[in-house]
Amino acid sequence: MPGVVILRLRSKRLLSNIRHGVAWTPRDGINQDKMYLKHHEKQVEDILNYLDELHLHRIERMEEERTNGNELKTELKRIRTQIIKLQKKQLGQKDKIAFAHYRISDLEQIIEKIQARHQTNQEDL
Repeated sequence: MPGVVILRLRSKRLLSNIRHGVAWTPRDGINQDKMYLKHHEKQVEDILNYLDELHLHRIERMEEERTNGNELKTELKRIRTQIIKLQKKQLGQKDKIAFAHYRISDLEQIIEKIQARHQTNQEDL
């Protein structure tokens, strides 16, 4: 089949050259075929280079995504650490508040006892 295509191309060029009064030799056809093949080889090479670039671009994008993922994991760990610290601090504050309530309750009982003694002392007088 490729031979048929080349013959058709040669015959079209020959007819075109004859119409325009250009002298044609078989060597011209061979040179034109070589140029045609070189042109297609160049196109194939360009396409392969483009595909390589696409592949490299995809690899770079995947590396960026992995890097971003690692950065997000690091950020998540840092935030979790902060949350744990805040929770401990909050628990500490709740413990302090509970202790303060206990102390207030204890002081109220002491005051009641002092008032009861004071009242008993006044009754005794």
